[in-house]
Amino acid sequence: MNWFKRLLMGLLPPAGTAIAKRFAATHAIVVAVTVFALASPVIHGETGLGGLCVLFAWLGLAALHVESAFNGALSRYAGGTAALAVSLMAGCAVGWVGLPLLLAVLVGSIVVIGLGIGWRRGAYPTAVGAAIATLVFVEQLASTQVAIVIALIVGLGAFTLIRRNQEESQRGLFRSLASITVGTVMTVLGTGIVIMVVASNVLTDADVDTDVTNLVTHNFTDPDTIAMVSMFRSQFGHTYADSTRSVSSMKHYVLRETSSGPLYAPFDGEVFQLLSGWGGGSGGYDLWVRPTVQPNVSIRLFHIQPTTQLMTHFGIKSEGFDLENNLKIMLGLPTTNPPFAVKAGDLLGTGEGEIALTVTDWADPLPTFCTEPLVWSLPTMFSPTCARQNRLVSVFEAMTPDVAGEWEAWGLTPEKIIITDKEREIFDIFGAGLDPNFRPHGEQEQIEKLYSLGLPVITGSSGDVDLEFPIGGVLLVYSTDGIRVQRPDGRDVEGASSALEGVISPLYLKAPSTNIDTMFTVRLTGISAWKAVVVPPEEIDRVVRPLANLLASSGQYVTRGSGR
Repeated sequence: MNWFKRLLMGLLPPAGTAIAKRFAATHAIVVAVTVFALASPVIHGETGLGGLCVLFAWLGLAALHVESAFNGALSRYAGGTAALAVSLMAGCAVGWVGLPLLLAVLVGSIVVIGLGIGWRRGAYPTAVGAAIATLVFVEQLASTQVAIVIALIVGLGAFTLIRRNQEESQRGLFRSLASITVGTVMTVLGTGIVIMVVASNVLTDADVDTDVTNLVTHNFTDPDTIAMVSMFRSQFGHTYADSTRSVSSMKHYVLRETSSGPLYAPFDGEVFQLLSGWGGGSGGYDLWVRPTVQPNVSIRLFHIQPTTQLMTHFGIKSEGFDLENNLKIMLGLPTTNPPFAVKAGDLLGTGEGEIALTVTDWADPLPTFCTEPLVWSLPTMFSPTCARQNRLVSVFEAMTPDVAGEWEAWGLTPEKIIITDKEREIFDIFGAGLDPNFRPHGEQEQIEKLYSLGLPVITGSSGDVDLEFPIGGVLLVYSTDGIRVQRPDGRDVEGASSALEGVISPLYLKAPSTNIDTMFTVRLTGISAWKAVVVPPEEIDRVVRPLANLLASSGQYVTRGSGR
């Protein structure tokens, strides 16, 4: 009998006596009534993680009391219940104390072993954890009935294996190691599930339809240094979408004339998260800033090199994957770092300026990473935020008139930079799957898109085709082997060299002379079959804009693939 039980036994009446049983039964009834009374607040997260820790600790203590007062099967079940309660308490402690997951599991295991309810009775809570984890995962892939059967089999198998290995651990090192390994893995899964469920319940609810009009009171960068901006819901780069799971990029890439530029705070608020290693290959850091007036709205700046002041505040000394904070975000645990207050226009760092504005249905300082197909394919319990609602909005929709006016100098307006949901469905010429990078659809799909535009389609191959082209219009071309656009005299036409092979491309052809008022003749020649559509100026925004991926500072729409 370990030290804790000796201490407990010394404070309680002798085991097996009537007074010990009455005392333990009273304790158990009080705990049961309390748990019943707190059921609703617990389910709705009103007690908080600290309250849950206390509740599970009280339940564990009562179970130990019952174990010490009774003998036989009741004592064994009480011991198992105590082990399970302590395991749940350790899971809640992760969010309350803010410890990394693995450290919390280690601490919880030490507590369980120290209380004398570890390896011998640890088979019970471990089996329950294994069954719950299996049920949650399998239910995403099969019917509930099948999931329950599989979960029961896994739970029973885990209980039998671990208990047998515990009892026979002295007969072989391998069995003992297997028992500990399986128990640890299941404990991690079970603890993670508890954390996610609890974290989801304790998030502060907010309105995902929050209006963001006039929220951005300062430009996030200098528009004069920008060459192109990707369209909202473009198919440029890789999939980045909200709860609608649109096959599109619902953020803005910024392509500069220089390698990087200054990035500023877009409003009064606070930087609440700064992570290294989050954004992958482009390097740098990802930064989240939210406004003081609307805490469920945040702007994320990708691949930024933060100011020294921000690096110091968040305790970042060098680049590298931030395992602890990334795990906490995945588990749905808001950051415990104190925020860094900023005013609109404060310098945040330097970078290209890739940016996303997110509205969530929670108001806690917690980013969401559920923006790509691979995450969507996982069970919703993978992260609590994946089961919640988030809405991505173009940052250009949230600007005040003065800020938006700085972009209108080169033709960028919300009407030009935003592709609607319906347009995305109709005009998609790129696709993406679990690999989120966009790639052009096949030849047949591209050709069908051209014929669906409601404009005449011109066809040709290796022979020359002359056509009349309107001043200020756009020529949409499709060819798998390239297409040449020249004047009838063989001279090149300005603006005809940017067509991509295997994808519909817009060409802004320039007239050979300023004396031409309405139309001029161009000659199209291909190596193999090609198709083209002449788009008059008044149809450009309807036809060319939703097919494009980028808007250039010249006001022209550009098609470009994932290679950027």
